[in-house]
Amino acid sequence: MSESENEDLVDSAEPLVRALLEGTAAQLGPALGVELEVGDPEIEAETEAPEGELAVLGIAVQRDETTFAHIEIVSALAEVVAFSRRMSGVEDPDAKDEVGDDDLEPIGELLKLAASGIGESTKTHFEEELGFEVGEWWPAAEPGENSFSKGPCLVGAAPLTIPGGPSVNLFFRMGATLFGSGEEQGSGAADPVILLLDLDDELRESLTSGLASTGSEVEAVSSEDEEIEEAFANATAIFLSSEKEGVLALCRRLREASETWRVPLVLCVAEPTRDTVIRALDAGVSNLLCVPARPAAIKRAFRASLPIDA
Repeated sequence: MSESENEDLVDSAEPLVRALLEGTAAQLGPALGVELEVGDPEIEAETEAPEGELAVLGIAVQRDETTFAHIEIVSALAEVVAFSRRMSGVEDPDAKDEVGDDDLEPIGELLKLAASGIGESTKTHFEEELGFEVGEWWPAAEPGENSFSKGPCLVGAAPLTIPGGPSVNLFFRMGATLFGSGEEQGSGAADPVILLLDLDDELRESLTSGLASTGSEVEAVSSEDEEIEEAFANATAIFLSSEKEGVLALCRRLREASETWRVPLVLCVAEPTRDTVIRALDAGVSNLLCVPARPAAIKRAFRASLPIDA
């Protein structure tokens, strides 16, 4: 984007950033037993992912069940842990500086509470109703299989302060696609497109949540859709369910089709057996995922299905 486009984007985002920060303060304040003070937000455009000892919570923004943008809530670990300890009722929350294993779950609870008001905070800023899928939080210094969404984005930040106490600088990192501008992949390539094919609501919601922090576009589709062949042609990976009648025949057809012969197929299986595995592999399945699955296992199944250079 040009400098003038960046300036226009920053100006248009200011009301949304203020609403997000005030909504977050409204969610966290009661849990902390105080009325949080919200500082003046600073907004800037950036393309590089942040670095350092950070806590990150990824949120997939969806339109008609299709992810088209991402929001990441980011804060310094040393700051957010001071709030999470207070929320958990730790007797002396400032007694130690380092973040311990006992801090991890409270940090996640605080970040998810911060994210819980996003739908309400944003509904007056968009002309349509959007959906938000919240992933699991992760430390930026040890991301594991997680990654920041790539490409142009806006970062809105401000301190939230406990009166007479500590502050936490909270950053909302929002893909430019949320504002109808830019592509989330900085190289100009499209995001990976993961198709959830013929899945029931419970499995679809679980996979969508687990894949929220992968920087991928997640799209729920039916094999009966009129435009399904176009969706297949653009797919990076396809998740299917063994519960769907005729799924192995469908896998064979996808393997034989010129548009999808190289697309990884991940088959979700509730109770895998040796026979199930053999038949699935024979039908061209790339990977099996035992469900229900934790978000980390869902992400591993996706990452393992991608080509090495992806």
